[in-house]
Amino acid sequence: PPPPPSLYFSKQTVRNACGTVALLHAAANNPAVLLASSSSSPSSPTPSPLASFVSATAEQSPAQRGAAMAVLGGGGLAGLAGEFGVKGQSGVVGAEEEVD
Repeated sequence: PPPPPSLYFSKQTVRNACGTVALLHAAANNPAVLLASSSSSPSSPTPSPLASFVSATAEQSPAQRGAAMAVLGGGGLAGLAGEFGVKGQSGVVGAEEEVD
């Protein structure tokens, strides 16, 4: 069955990005995190990039949200996940490599 409308859910369309997608789901379904401002000015808060993305894709299907994540930031989610992956303690797995 499809997820309830109140739940933000996106299909994972980028390989090896399950952790990133899980964090997106956790933050997008937590109003306190989602509404956090990236602006230092309380009088004119600027929505965080995450809040802007969730707002822009709120009315889309999970498949459409997944497609939007794949092109996020020009390099796509694969590029972002790879960028953060090289900062971690484990080896980087290529987007096309098979994983266990």
